[in-house]
Amino acid sequence: MRHSDRLSSPAFKQFTKGYSQTLLARLSTAREAVVWAWQGADNIVSALLEVRGVSFNKKSHKDKWEKFVSAYPEFLRRAPPDQIERCRKMWEDARYRDREISAEDAGQVTSLATEVFEFGIRVLEQLWGISARKLRQGASDASERELAVVAVKEVEDYLRACEANAEQEAIRWGFAPYTTMLGDPATY
Repeated sequence: MRHSDRLSSPAFKQFTKGYSQTLLARLSTAREAVVWAWQGADNIVSALLEVRGVSFNKKSHKDKWEKFVSAYPEFLRRAPPDQIERCRKMWEDARYRDREISAEDAGQVTSLATEVFEFGIRVLEQLWGISARKLRQGASDASERELAVVAVKEVEDYLRACEANAEQEAIRWGFAPYTTMLGDPATY
């Protein structure tokens, strides 16, 4: 398989999606950072399991990480099992229980996500024979596109919210009949 084929493979796309999520974690509140960082690390773990041909329960984060540690026991030198489990629980608290997370805790999860990314680069470099520099560049390029899509979506959401607020204000001030009569200003 050629390098360009590997960099456009589903596994590498999953890997870069995870990398994008870890980048988003750095731009977020502590609670959001935990969610983004863990999901990013989790996507990278999925990609590395797929590359190795290991099947796993995609719905169970715990199963996925146990299989990851079994498939790549050398990762435990970077992060012990109790740290992985602690980060997983923080993610559950942030995502499902809407609990506040300290900046220090968010830093731990972001740090774990970074370790997973760096480990993944080394694994792919060994398995695919592509230099770490090229893998990082491929991940960076793909994540820039992914982050641009996220930014566009946020702008669209903001504009929709502004439009809804304008309609509410028109109703509140009694201008609603006039806005209906005049129609959409974009069509003038």
